[in-house]
Amino acid sequence: IRRPPRSTLFPYTTLSDLAAVLLSATLLLTSSAAAQNGDAALAAEEYSEAMRLYTQACTAGDVAGCRGAFAMHSEGTGVPSDRAAATPFGVRACELGDAPACVSIAGWSVQSAPEDAFRYYTRACALRSPVGCMRLAAVRRRGIGCTRDADEGWRLMAEACELGEMGSCAMVGQQTLYGQDPNPVEGHRLLSRSCTAHNALGCGAFGVLMRDGAPGVPADPVAAAAAFEEACNGRQWPADRKSVV
Repeated sequence: IRRPPRSTLFPYTTLSDLAAVLLSATLLLTSSAAAQNGDAALAAEEYSEAMRLYTQACTAGDVAGCRGAFAMHSEGTGVPSDRAAATPFGVRACELGDAPACVSIAGWSVQSAPEDAFRYYTRACALRSPVGCMRLAAVRRRGIGCTRDADEGWRLMAEACELGEMGSCAMVGQQTLYGQDPNPVEGHRLLSRSCTAHNALGCGAFGVLMRDGAPGVPADPVAAAAAFEEACNGRQWPADRKSVV
């Protein structure tokens, strides 16, 4: 019987390599347990213990621990609300792949450190955060912490839309309708999608399109009325149902 190569049976060059891998796995399991115990302590309102456990887990590289400590400091749960104390935990959580933490840290940095805001929004978008891509689009279009690039901003806004950020779908839909090289059929698709998801801005714009029609998109007063109704309910668009016809 032919034996497999030694590297398949024992893929570590030395025992010290194996020991390092085992230690890393042990630390990962320990940090995960610490974060879970932190959750339990937080639920029991044992705030000092929760913070200790979350900090321990975060130090060991567990994103849940970083997220927990970040939330406690930023929201003031059991400790004073303190952005300065929260920031290192949020940054570490972002580095470990927590997109909401990236978005939060970026938002805090827009005024004080715009380059950092751009970097963290970029990280959030790379992690496929719809809000991260939407806000990255906004800073890219305005040149906040980066070179201004309107075309790249719209591309990122379209990416946010595809990821499910319906406000972005509404904005890209309007740009597709009224910007350079208008495409009413695609604008209709995007605005319809955002309105179906109950986005008031999208419904308002969709109502105007359905009221007036466009090349390739026939007017539909019934659809317009329904869209304006949804927009009014959302209270984000000064739609007047009497203007439908």
